[in-house]
Amino acid sequence: MPPEWISSPEEFRSFILQAHSESVNALRMGTGGSGIHVGIADSAATLSDETIDTTTVVSDCGGSFIDLDEPITNPHAKHVFRQLKHYAPFIDVSFYQVIDDNGDLGVEAYHDAIDAAMDDEVDLLNLSLGDPWDVPRYAHPLYKKTQSAIEAGITIVAAAGHEKPGHDSKPPVHVPAVVDGVIAVNGFVSHCPESKDTVHDSEGTGPYYLEHEQDVDHWVPDGVYCGYNGCSGQSCIGRQTEENWPRNPRPSNGKPDVAAPVVFPVCENDVFEFKSGSSYAAPVVTGVLASAFGDILDEGGEIPTPTQAREIITSTASPLRDGDCGVVDGFAAHQRFKERYTSVEPSQHTG
Repeated sequence: MPPEWISSPEEFRSFILQAHSESVNALRMGTGGSGIHVGIADSAATLSDETIDTTTVVSDCGGSFIDLDEPITNPHAKHVFRQLKHYAPFIDVSFYQVIDDNGDLGVEAYHDAIDAAMDDEVDLLNLSLGDPWDVPRYAHPLYKKTQSAIEAGITIVAAAGHEKPGHDSKPPVHVPAVVDGVIAVNGFVSHCPESKDTVHDSEGTGPYYLEHEQDVDHWVPDGVYCGYNGCSGQSCIGRQTEENWPRNPRPSNGKPDVAAPVVFPVCENDVFEFKSGSSYAAPVVTGVLASAFGDILDEGGEIPTPTQAREIITSTASPLRDGDCGVVDGFAAHQRFKERYTSVEPSQHTG
């Protein structure tokens, strides 16, 4: 449910995305990823022009790597792309379709897509997919191929994975997120101590809350969630409670590396719903990196290596209560990248 002053599902969606940008200190900065080539390996070979909007599709790159003549097998890729675009609206993008109509990821499709991404020389690759493979992780058929992309200079951001409903134990961080050099992304949520019955009718204030209609095991529980816009005129700082998403996987191989908002709001045909999962946390980090990389290029610098990018994203993260890693800090990361990889003095934070 939205604050009282919100008049439409689309306005509610924008309100939540803005809150999430605030939660990771990543209001749109700089060039918005201009000049950066981002690959998305997911359920789509292409998306509609309306969805693409301000980004540019690299027409001779990407494509479908499954045996199915459908440009999109399910909406997952569209949601992932929209999440990424919120943080880096002016990227060049290529889509690598590896998820079939059953939601399955094939080894051959993945290998072919990684080879194509290397040939296409993408700068960043978002992988909101994975397999909860336990030790030995190096034996997984996706492991070495993912390493080859890292060695080729592609910075890979991957969803850490999630607990499966009905299972007795948490799985480890999934492959490919667990691969050395990949940036593995967990999820987090921001609770608000206010009651859902509190009315906020002043524009730009108040939390939002989830109230599921059916008594089922939802991935994000009912509750009041911070809108990062002040409650009844009070600052949110010190009041909201950022917490580890309860369905995050157990740590493995020194991962996860960083956490990002796990909830993604969807508005289709004026109908509103919440999606959740590290699939939607990963593109937040990809977007933060694309934005920083774009500014580096714009100022005559060189894009950092995957190892350098991972080090900055993890070292600038802010603490998360009971978390296995910190929360990505978009502004702090942006500043650190500029300090190290351009000759331009970083600006003072005004957000």
